[in-house]
Amino acid sequence: MAQTYRNNNQRNNQNQQTRKQNAPAIRAKIDRLVDGDGNTRAYAGINVAGAVAIHGIRVMDSRKGLFVSMPNRSYKDSNGNTQYSDIAHAVTKEVREAINKQVLDAYNQALEESQNDGFTDLDDDEDLPFDEDEDGSMGFAPSM
Repeated sequence: MAQTYRNNNQRNNQNQQTRKQNAPAIRAKIDRLVDGDGNTRAYAGINVAGAVAIHGIRVMDSRKGLFVSMPNRSYKDSNGNTQYSDIAHAVTKEVREAINKQVLDAYNQALEESQNDGFTDLDDDEDLPFDEDEDGSMGFAPSM
């Protein structure tokens, strides 16, 4: 029994290590900073491993601080209450953390640049889609 427990525990640890090592490369870009009274601070897009682009990600501000909100849709439940359902979401904790980090890092950088350059909006058609970067990695794919 103890041997089985050790084997299962070893396998679980190996699976966790594999997931951490296999976390895809994620690039984030702030599309637009929002200046207003609401909780939304910015809109962002991410590129996952040069294969999938997700747009409509929001940087939100709450009493607990900034957080990343994945694209979602709202609907009314059977009681008439508004509910929200994510359209896209991370499957593992490691990928969710990587998305949050990349988006919040991009947001902080965009804020810094806006304060230095007096910039107000990043939503220019010239900015998207990205092509191959100087280092050979792929940026955002064109939307369909």
